[in-house]
Amino acid sequence: MAIRLRACTNLYGRALCNYGDSHGGLFRSKFMGWNGLYRPRQLEQSRGINFYDRRTSIKAAMDVEPYTILTLRNKHTTEEELIDSCRFVHNQLLVRIAKRIEKIHELPFIAAMNPNLQAIYARYVEVFNRLVASQNIVTLEDEMRVTAQLSDILIESKTILPMLASASQDLSLVVSKDHLTSFVDTMIQGRVSRRLLVASHLHSHTMFFENREYESDDLIIDDLDLAVCCKDAFQAAMAIVKHHYGAAPDLKLDEDSVKLCYVPSILRYSFFELFKNAGRAVVMEQKKRGKENLPPIEVYLYPTAHGITIRIIDEGGGKPDNLEGEGKQYDFTTTSKGQQYAFTTVKKDEISVPFNLHSAAPFANDLELRTTIGEGFGLPLVRVFAEYFSGKINIQTRDGFGTDVYLRLKNLNDEVVIQQLIDQPH
Repeated sequence: MAIRLRACTNLYGRALCNYGDSHGGLFRSKFMGWNGLYRPRQLEQSRGINFYDRRTSIKAAMDVEPYTILTLRNKHTTEEELIDSCRFVHNQLLVRIAKRIEKIHELPFIAAMNPNLQAIYARYVEVFNRLVASQNIVTLEDEMRVTAQLSDILIESKTILPMLASASQDLSLVVSKDHLTSFVDTMIQGRVSRRLLVASHLHSHTMFFENREYESDDLIIDDLDLAVCCKDAFQAAMAIVKHHYGAAPDLKLDEDSVKLCYVPSILRYSFFELFKNAGRAVVMEQKKRGKENLPPIEVYLYPTAHGITIRIIDEGGGKPDNLEGEGKQYDFTTTSKGQQYAFTTVKKDEISVPFNLHSAAPFANDLELRTTIGEGFGLPLVRVFAEYFSGKINIQTRDGFGTDVYLRLKNLNDEVVIQQLIDQPH
């Protein structure tokens, strides 16, 4: 057994070293013995984690209570309703975070020891312990105390997606594509559900105590202006593309005023990732052809019976094979190795970013922007975001010309959509 484990860990150590000497060296020196064997006890002590805490197993065995759009939009106007809402959200977070912890436990040992995944694990355990310590929610004072805690948790979780993106690249070396896709999908879906539940309760809390709307990009907004969201996301994405490649295409937008009931953070981040991919492809293709004038990225908005279809067209050369299947995989990228800029840190004062992407995760903190060009994470992330609300993304590539992306989103105040369960147990 030790021989097999040593072989696996040495292989993974080399893989990490190839990914980056600093990551690999830190990983081996801190968490592995001189003979290449892992030291889980030292790992647990360094993180302050008990890897086999039965409390998480007990909570993870409980059922997640799925909810509808209508649940998120309920207004809790009485003291009793507000306390019940706080108690419900608090319990659901405990169960959902416990399930994420158990999912990490279920990974192959070599995968679970990934440094980025261990950082996520440590974060989940710390949040779980804080929630366990504040389970008694009876009075309005209890609600105020726990709600402040929930607000802190919402803010502190901003860095989870960047760490998960880095972890997915490493995990693709040691787990199957299907296992990786399933694991990361459920991690992202769980994160979305927790943020929506917390933001919904914070809105009710703010209305009850301050008689005003709670401002958050994680709330469902009735009349999001798609043209404004599109332009903001395009400006942010092209700032990143220009920073890396020295040029960026313009936007050609169907200017018709189209409104959509949706979650701003998810919509803007989806636009951001799709534009970033399209912009990079256009710049690289036109440079290859020796052309200085970049063709614009075209966007068309088509209202449908229950939502909107967003068509994004680029002249980035396309690919010989259809990308729809590959785009679902977290280890797939259209960026060649020499062009990758994995999680490049850019000072925000060096570029113009018109809106805060915090809740969708590119901002690591208030001073820096982290981008994921070449990580193979953005397109699957957009897919998960769309499918969470029963939407869909399709990709049609035209070899030698470019790519058409069709993002089909549901209107979240539609009479049919609002009654559908959007958060199945996972």
